[in-house]
Amino acid sequence: MPFTVEDFRDLIKLLEAHPEWRAELRRMILTEELLLLPGELSSFRQEVLERFDRVQGPLARLAEAQARTEERVGRLEEAVARLAEAQARTEERVEQLAIGLERLRQEVGRLANTVGATAEEEAVSVLLAVLRDKGFEPLDEPTSVTVDGREVDLVVPVRTAAGEVLWAVVDVKLRLSPNHIRDWSQRISSEGFRRQLRGAGVPGPYLVYSYGLRILLGVPDAARTWRVGLLTPRGELVSPPAPVEPAA
Repeated sequence: MPFTVEDFRDLIKLLEAHPEWRAELRRMILTEELLLLPGELSSFRQEVLERFDRVQGPLARLAEAQARTEERVGRLEEAVARLAEAQARTEERVEQLAIGLERLRQEVGRLANTVGATAEEEAVSVLLAVLRDKGFEPLDEPTSVTVDGREVDLVVPVRTAAGEVLWAVVDVKLRLSPNHIRDWSQRISSEGFRRQLRGAGVPGPYLVYSYGLRILLGVPDAARTWRVGLLTPRGELVSPPAPVEPAA
């Protein structure tokens, strides 16, 4: 016999009148899996909530760590900015120092030239006075010549009482040391150097002198040892020996 609509309505009324029949009907209609689904869903929801609670702590700590990192990065950026500013100031100061050093170098150079010129002027005065005291007649004004790229500070021709022409050659130093005496003596003793002197218009024979605005300890003894005349602002301290002969 078919189950009609009226039968369905009667079934609903019976279920409404007897609620306890509903559970039995569900067990009959639904599968075991569907019946268990509400409980499983509740358990899953509880597990999700528990896992979320466990994750909250690490997430909070991660957020705190990120905040600390961002703070440190901020401080680092500030430090880098201050370092860049300090470097810029340092570079500016270095540039100013370089400019100052260049100006100082130029000033020292001008001062050295001035002092050197003064020393040579003093040497000219002393040389001419000494030569005249010895009875030599200067035949020209003292001048300088360049030989092999190096300057001979003073050269001047003189005539002796016997009519012989000699050339006084003078190496001028602000502070004269024994080593300067030795080097000048070795230079004038060189046959090649004297040949170049002759080519520069200073044929010799040569009266060899060193002049020092100030002389260091041991200079007079070095002048005697190396056979070089010695002049200072006070005059001739050591007379030169016999003139050095010109190059062959």
